Amino acid sequence: MQSWTAAGEQSSSALWEIVVLAGPLLFAALLLFLLARAVLHRRRYCATSVLDDEDQRAVHEAITAAELRTVGEILPVVVERSDPHPGASWLAAVAVALIGSALLAARLPGTTRR
Repeated sequence: MQSWTAAGEQSSSALWEIVVLAGPLLFAALLLFLLARAVLHRRRYCATSVLDDEDQRAVHEAITAAELRTVGEILPVVVERSDPHPGASWLAAVAVALIGSALLAARLPGTTRR
């Protein structure tokens, strides 16, 4: 079976084959990397003993100085995590679905390989 190309176009089937074979592997490697990174950095998100005594004193002095210039009260809060951001979660989910679909498109039933 011959493959045709438009006039003046070069066939890029070799490049496409590399993308088809390497794309899903690269995608899986990226997901594994992000998962490993999250596991390794999980302690970073823990709020216990974040500030030692000297740091607490410096924060207290900075807050006291700032409160002298305002009528409000400043209340510092150290939390483990911030509020969830559903918009960012949906955007990430859509991006992963689109990229994953594009990389796996050639492996879907009904596609032909040359």
